[in-house]
Amino acid sequence: MKRITIFLILILSFGRIAANAQDRLYHNTFNLRDVELLDGPFKHALDLNVKVLLEYDTDRLLAPFLKEAGLTPKAPHFPNWEGLDGHIGGHYVGALAIHYAATGNQECYDRLLYMLSELKRAQDANGDGYIGGVPNSKTLWGELKKGNMDLYRRAWVPWYNVHKLYAGIRDAWQYAGIEEAKDMFLKMCDWGMTIFQDFTDEQMEQMCNTEFGGMNEIFADAYQMTGDIKYLNASKRFCHHQLLDAMASHIDNLDNKHANTQVPKAVGYARVVQQDGDPVFREAAEFFWDRVSNYRSVVIGGNSRSEHFPAKEDYISYIEHREGPESCNTHNMLKLTEFLFAIDPDAKYADFYEKAMYNHILSTQHPEHGGYVYFTSMRPAHYRVYSTVNNGMWCCVGTGMENHGKYGEFIYTHDGASELRVNLFVASRLNWKENKATITQETNFPYEEGSKITVNLKKSKKFKMFIRCPEWTDAGYSIKVNGQEYAAGATPQSYVEIDRKWKNGDVVEISLPMKVKSIGAVVQSPLNIILSLKDKNINSPKDLIGKTVGYSGNALGEAFVKTMVSYVGEDPDAVNLINVGFELMSSMTTDNVDATIGCIVNHEVPQMEEEGFDVNYFMVTDYGIPNYYEAVFLANNEMIENEPEVLAGFLRAAAKGFEDFKADPDGCLEILLENQNEENFPLSRTVEQKSCEILLPLMESADAPFLSQTDENWQENINWMVENGLIEQPIPVSDVVAQIDW
Repeated sequence: MKRITIFLILILSFGRIAANAQDRLYHNTFNLRDVELLDGPFKHALDLNVKVLLEYDTDRLLAPFLKEAGLTPKAPHFPNWEGLDGHIGGHYVGALAIHYAATGNQECYDRLLYMLSELKRAQDANGDGYIGGVPNSKTLWGELKKGNMDLYRRAWVPWYNVHKLYAGIRDAWQYAGIEEAKDMFLKMCDWGMTIFQDFTDEQMEQMCNTEFGGMNEIFADAYQMTGDIKYLNASKRFCHHQLLDAMASHIDNLDNKHANTQVPKAVGYARVVQQDGDPVFREAAEFFWDRVSNYRSVVIGGNSRSEHFPAKEDYISYIEHREGPESCNTHNMLKLTEFLFAIDPDAKYADFYEKAMYNHILSTQHPEHGGYVYFTSMRPAHYRVYSTVNNGMWCCVGTGMENHGKYGEFIYTHDGASELRVNLFVASRLNWKENKATITQETNFPYEEGSKITVNLKKSKKFKMFIRCPEWTDAGYSIKVNGQEYAAGATPQSYVEIDRKWKNGDVVEISLPMKVKSIGAVVQSPLNIILSLKDKNINSPKDLIGKTVGYSGNALGEAFVKTMVSYVGEDPDAVNLINVGFELMSSMTTDNVDATIGCIVNHEVPQMEEEGFDVNYFMVTDYGIPNYYEAVFLANNEMIENEPEVLAGFLRAAAKGFEDFKADPDGCLEILLENQNEENFPLSRTVEQKSCEILLPLMESADAPFLSQTDENWQENINWMVENGLIEQPIPVSDVVAQIDW
């Protein structure tokens, strides 16, 4: 009965729907409801995140807002990150709206309506438009309005806190189309302006010295919603000249600054540019993006360590520090990228977006339980901590709630009905209403070097389709429409324009070569072994007949076993292969398998011997497997062609390191042990010493110096892979190996 009553209230209060609110703010994007993710990692992440969102306790998230409005909360607030009360509640409102738009999930919508109704109660009780969970709100904001910033500075980033609710309520209008949310949002904006409307420029700068999230973006949004210039003026005042002026003058002053304090400011600068084209704000936004994306981001597209931008001379700290790139930073860099792309649809923005979305944002969700990640450490062999529902209330939990619902937002963009841009290669289906067209993209990228787009139209239609040629691809890039090539001469980091009259059933086939080449062999022969406990009496492939062999699920391990068993004249089907994942050692010690393929001679053998296990092993190359290089250095074609001197310097440094290793293995071992992650991955001196003794002789030989590699060896392995069905056809050795003169 209670649920029915609540729904009646919600329908009466929040029944007004704005059909295309998202289009009103971001003109070049499609509504999330019009982009359906198809099977793949992004759909999995989206569906899992809906499940996680629906496990949160809404009344506990609402408690800070009701308390500060003088109302009685229905449940206690969450104690984690106390002092920043309400920030997760704001993110949660936005996340529900985003995921409702992306999936149509009714429970997300119902929860959103409930959250808004309770927040509206708080707004009405406050009586001035304010909604917020900032502790001691009335006193804090009242003192700040008078120009007294002492309490404001001592509190935990108040504007940052309330910004999350501003954004969440805006998104309830923008993504879910709830018109009442717009009214609530604008009332909040009007309240916010009363706080600083009498401030001098000096007082504004003092206030902006404290992290304020994306408040400048909020007021720019309000201007676009209403056309009232007061909001745009407020956005420009809320800019923090310490950053704006430096960026507009092309001065990088980001060293050692708190990274996610700065990124949302630049997001706001870009939103200002979208409103009035202000050249100062555009210069600042574009220069900031360039410095962060090209000079201050690591390979996954993330930035910062321990939440701060390191100075150039301290970049080594990225691989020393436990606290690597922060998820919130990348969340906001993707927003900045989208807004700049809307101003200037340059492929460099889409290239960065792809890198950061695939390599950082997607990985910040645990693929099974759906927890969120704060820091992604760049420290080798490090770990990540995942949140749990109704427990961790970190900032990256908030942005994590939103991230996985927005994967459909940048796959396609458009300019009305005349132009479509395919920015990302993600399995999806677009309902392009303006053209009464359905665009279906089928791909398993990045596990597949291509994508196929099928155009379905009720009536033939002329429009331009722009398809991205990524920065990482090469001359093999191809786009064919019904078999006709359109990408001849295309350059990396550009768009290929296809201007034609499209008809129903047209097929676009995109070839995306992902070519890297080996530039040096680190280990000249395999380390891979068949390993077993000694009491199993497994000494050769013949002894595997009738036995269970564990492997890590890859096709190569399976082919190794079959080749070796066939080599000794036995039937490979007489061996039971089971996938044990990465539990290679434990699967043997618990007697789940008789032997394993995939352990390496310089690690698992000394490790198990130190733990008191007697083991047997034999090398794969003794039984029909061609000799191969166990570890190689790789580089992409672009770097090989354009920066060979950089690669040569790298190889010289590697060779020098190897010579030092040979000259003083004990000293090198001490360096390794002194820099180990002892707290989480302690190393054994005995194991590492034995590993070095095994490894060193295999890294060079009389006929094969360190880093050397031969075409003949690679060709032998290519032939073996074709024979065993691991690749469909032979690959030219020149596509695999690059000989760098160092």
